[in-house]
Amino acid sequence: MKTLFSQITDIPKNYLENKLKDFLKEDMHHLDLSKKYIPKKEKSFYAHLVAEEDLIFVGQPIIQELFKKADINFLFQDGEECRKGAIICSINGHFKELLSKERVLLNLIQRLSGIASLTNQYVKHINKKNIKILDTRKTTPGIRLFEKYAVKMGGGHNHRLNLYEGIMIKDNHFVTINSINETLKTIKKKNPEKKIEIEVDRFDQIVKLRKETNAKENYISSRIAQLMDDMNKAHDQHDKNWYNRLIQELDWVRQVEKRPDHNCYMEKAGW
Repeated sequence: MKTLFSQITDIPKNYLENKLKDFLKEDMHHLDLSKKYIPKKEKSFYAHLVAEEDLIFVGQPIIQELFKKADINFLFQDGEECRKGAIICSINGHFKELLSKERVLLNLIQRLSGIASLTNQYVKHINKKNIKILDTRKTTPGIRLFEKYAVKMGGGHNHRLNLYEGIMIKDNHFVTINSINETLKTIKKKNPEKKIEIEVDRFDQIVKLRKETNAKENYISSRIAQLMDDMNKAHDQHDKNWYNRLIQELDWVRQVEKRPDHNCYMEKAGW
C-alpha cells in the first residue's frame, strides 16, 4: 500500500539532544542532592537494562545520547522483540552519572517500548498486507517524534505529523461546510500538492461522498468480494462474525442507495 505521509524512521540528532537536555534539567533542576552525598567511586559500574515483560524494545538512540562517554553493549536493537528477563543492554559508566540519568532513561524507554509493543500486537492481529495500522496526532505534548518513531518500530505507520502535512476534513469541519464537493474543489485548486482525507464513521457517509453510481457500486462490490474472501480464510469464529457483519452493512448501503431518503447506520456489534 502507498505511504501517504512522511515516516519517522529515526530521531533527528538535534531534536534528541535538545529534548534530553530539557528532560535532565527538569529532573535534576540545579543539582542531584542524593548524588552529592554518595561517596566518590573512582571505578566504573555496570548497569543492565532488563525487560520486565515481553516487549518490543525502543530507546537505542536515547541511551547512546545520554551516555556518550560510557561503554554500551546492545544485545537488542530498536524494533526487536525481547522476552521477559532478557538483558537489553549493558552500560559501563560512572556511578553518579548512571544514577542521575536513569529516571529520564527509564521513563522514555518504558513509554516508547510500551507504544511499540501495543502497536505490534495490533499489527500481528490484523496480519494483512493491504491494511495498515496508523497513528494519530494524539501524542504526548513535547515528544511527538519519539512516539511516532515508536509506532514505526512496532511495525505501524505514521499518519500526518502535523496539521500542515495533510488536509483532513472531519465531523467538526462538516458543521460549517455546505457543500463537500465545492470544498474539495477549492482545496485541490489552492493546495494541489497536499493529500486530502475525509473522515467518516458510517458506511453511508462513504457512499454519499462518491459522486458516480457506477463508482459506488463497483467499490461496494469489490469490498464485499474481498471481505468474503477474508472471511473464508479466517479460522476464528469471532473474526468470521466480524467479516459477516461488515458484508451485511455494505449490502445495506447498496440497497439504501436506491432510497436516498434513508440512512444506513453502523451499530456496535454485541459479540
